[in-house]
Amino acid sequence: MIKFNYDQGKLQDKTGCFDWDTNPGDTVNNITAIGYPVNGEIKDCKRDGNSPCKWNGSSSRSGSFRYVPLNTGSGSSGGPWIRQYDNKNNTGWVIGNTSASKSGSTDSPIYSFEEFTKLVYEASKL
Repeated sequence: MIKFNYDQGKLQDKTGCFDWDTNPGDTVNNITAIGYPVNGEIKDCKRDGNSPCKWNGSSSRSGSFRYVPLNTGSGSSGGPWIRQYDNKNNTGWVIGNTSASKSGSTDSPIYSFEEFTKLVYEASKL
């Protein structure tokens, strides 16, 4: 049996947590894309598939996708795109996730509030 001691505070106070933002605007400054790539264009990245790599910059929207101006690399797929990431507290607002990369560009689908809420609900049932 696992027993949780709630008197010591919330789990998110120890580990951090993210909120989500499904409508951050067409251009978003100060985003962080995180992944575990084996290649790609993220500077100062080990590219070993085991070490987290972070890229900071701006993203832009085109149609139903959001883009960042570099290839985050194989192994970054599914990694979060976080607006106003606070590295110290591990907090921020998820605005998307790495979907596909090519030379000079990586994209993320843009989720509606309804789609995102459904994904979170489905994941909670696993």
